[in-house]
Amino acid sequence: MTLDGATLLEILSPLIQSSMVLPLASIANVGKNIGFLTASASRAAIHQSLAISGNLGDVTAKSGSQAMVASLMGTSFGIGLSSVLAHDTYMFGLGFCGLAAIHQCCNYLSLRNVPLSHFNRQRLQIVIDHFLETNEVLTPKDVAEKEKFLPLIHRNIGAEWLAIGSPLTTMCSDASNLDAILKAVPDELYILHHTKEGTHL
Repeated sequence: MTLDGATLLEILSPLIQSSMVLPLASIANVGKNIGFLTASASRAAIHQSLAISGNLGDVTAKSGSQAMVASLMGTSFGIGLSSVLAHDTYMFGLGFCGLAAIHQCCNYLSLRNVPLSHFNRQRLQIVIDHFLETNEVLTPKDVAEKEKFLPLIHRNIGAEWLAIGSPLTTMCSDASNLDAILKAVPDELYILHHTKEGTHL
C-alpha cells in the first residue's frame, strides 16, 4: 500500500504548484523505497516457505524471473493505457486507483494461499483459539486461509497478551532450567512461557 500511495503522489504532482513538485517527489521517492524494502522482507519469508530441501536459490530465481516478466507486461500496458487516456492527469489518477485496488486484492488473495510455517502473533492466536474449541491443531495451509492482512480493520488480539522474540532470560530462570527444557523437548522449535504479566514466545 505504501508503494501504491507513493506512486499516486508522483502521478498527481503536475497538479500542484511548481515550487512543491520537488518536495512531493522526494516524499514519494522515500515512500517507494520503504515499500520496496518491506516487500523484499516479506518476499524472503514467502520464498523460504515455498523452498523444499534447500532449493531456496531456485525459488528466488524463478520469482525474480516472473517479477521481471510481470513488470515488462505492466509497463507495456501502462504505455498503451496512457495513450487511451489522452495523457490527462485526472484520468491517470482514476485509472491508477482502479489498478491499485486490483493490485491490493491480488496481493491479499496470494498471501492467503501461501502457507507460512512460522508463527507470528495472529497465526499463533488462530492456532490456539481453534485448538481450545476443537482440540485439533490447524495446518499452515488452514491458518493461511484464516489469517487477516488488514490491520486497520481486523483487530490483532494477540498483540495484547503475546510477546514474540522474548530473551531467554525471560523464558528461563537460569542455564540449568534451559538445559532441562532442551532435554525434555529436544525437537521443539519454540518455547512458550506463560506468566501473570503475559505470554512469551
